[in-house]
Order: sequence, then structure tokens, then C-alpha cells
Amino acid sequence: MIQKYTCIPSSEYDVLVLTNGSIQQVENKLEDMNNQLDKPIHDNYRVSYFSSFGQLIQYLDDFRKDKRIDVEFNGKIFFMFFNGLSFIQGVISDTLDYYQRYISEKSKAHYEMLHKLEYLNFDVYKYQNRLNNYNKLNNCYFYFDSSIFVAEDMHFEDSFNFLVTIVNDVLKKINFMVGCIRGIVIDDFDLQGEKVFPIHCLLRNYPGIERIELSSESSLSMKDLIF
Repeated sequence: MIQKYTCIPSSEYDVLVLTNGSIQQVENKLEDMNNQLDKPIHDNYRVSYFSSFGQLIQYLDDFRKDKRIDVEFNGKIFFMFFNGLSFIQGVISDTLDYYQRYISEKSKAHYEMLHKLEYLNFDVYKYQNRLNNYNKLNNCYFYFDSSIFVAEDMHFEDSFNFLVTIVNDVLKKINFMVGCIRGIVIDDFDLQGEKVFPIHCLLRNYPGIERIELSSESSLSMKDLIF
């Protein structure tokens, strides 16, 4: 009997979680997300937790150095937000700092590269990948818990639309380093307001989003929305 085996890179079993939630909160929601998003997490996955954006970036930097080449991390990266807005604000701030540092380093590297090659007959585009000295996140997932508002006592008539505005802001700030957004889950059980139109706008702003799910209505297919 001949069997066919598919080789899966070891890093694809890695699940990195940037969160301010407890381990119990994260484990429960990871299980829910895995079911809602058609099981993106491999069996026997390895999970690593990070409490700051800086810690996550340091891990990814070390991963690239260990490989000795400019490879992209192909595991799953989950951004999971709980318990108030302060953690989200911190992630956004750190993301902006990282972007500014990337722009500065890229401009310097680009100038130095051109200076070295200006008298040689080399195609500078061959070296473009070396200038991408930031981490590209190819398998991103996001979870926004309703406790973001519970902790802030922000139960109001249009709270769902306000949360989608926060989602939009997070994606806008991190968009420069995101290769693909595989899924977003929004815990809308305690949130009020019309839901389809805000999600419609979010998908229109970020067409690279593959899937959005609501905790209260997992069967709702966002791919079927008419633009």
C-alpha cells in the first residue's frame, strides 16, 4: 500500500497569542474560534503567550535570526483583546513606534544599498527583500471580547458600531505588516446596535479580510454580503 504524506513546516504548529486575557479566557476562546473558523489550528499545536507587542516582535525577530535567512513566520498569530481599552491603546501605540522605526531603517538601508551599487552593474531590485526588515504576519486572527466595554461600563445604544470602529483602527495601524487576515471574531452578546452595515464597511475598507464571525450568530456568512 502506498500512502501520501504531506510535510508541514514545524512553525505552522506554533500559535502565538498577544493578549491581556487570562490563560483560561484565551483557551476557551481559541477553542470557540477554531470551531467557528473551520479549525485553522493544527492538532497538537504549541501556544506561546505575549503580554505586549514588543515581546511578540522580539520573538519573531529571533525566529528570523535562528533561520539565518529572511523567512516569514508561517504559524498562526492571534490578537485577542479583553478587559477594557487600555491594552488596545498600548498595542496601537507600540505598533506606531514599530512602523516609524521600520520606515527609518528601511530608508537608511535603501540609501546605503544604492550607494554601494551605484558603480556596479547590479539590479538593485534583486536586493529589495533585504530592505523589508520588519516582520510580515501572514496568518493573523483577531478576537474582540465584549469585556472591552464591560470593564469600561460602555453599554450604550450603538456599542457594536463603536467596537467595529476600534477594530478598524487596530487594523489600520497594523496593516503595513499584515499579509493576510484569516479571520476576525467579535463577541457581540452584550453589544447593541445594527450589525450588518458596520461589518459591510469594515470589509469594504479591508478586502483582504477572509472571514468575520459574530459570537452570537456564527452561521452568519459575511462573504455573502453584496457590495
